[in-house]
Amino acid sequence: MEEAAAGAVKVEYVVASFLDDRTGGTASARAANALRASVDAGPGKLAAFQAALFASQPTAGTEDGYSVGHLLRIADQVEGLRSAASRVVG
Repeated sequence: MEEAAAGAVKVEYVVASFLDDRTGGTASARAANALRASVDAGPGKLAAFQAALFASQPTAGTEDGYSVGHLLRIADQVEGLRSAASRVVG
């Protein structure tokens, strides 16, 4: 990621929601939408939010683990992100 931040390499993300069909919930879609919204918060926010999302994954078998409240608490961990995430999940 340091190389990307320095502009030495280009990183492209593909954000997809694919777990909801198997779990019967909507958590994957909410997390994907919040991740997409993080791009609007500025450079580096998507990578920081993605790292925070992975660090805060719900336990296996949780039907709807990424609740709105959970996503907003994760967004609070990334400086300057809360307003971007709130537009999608709040």
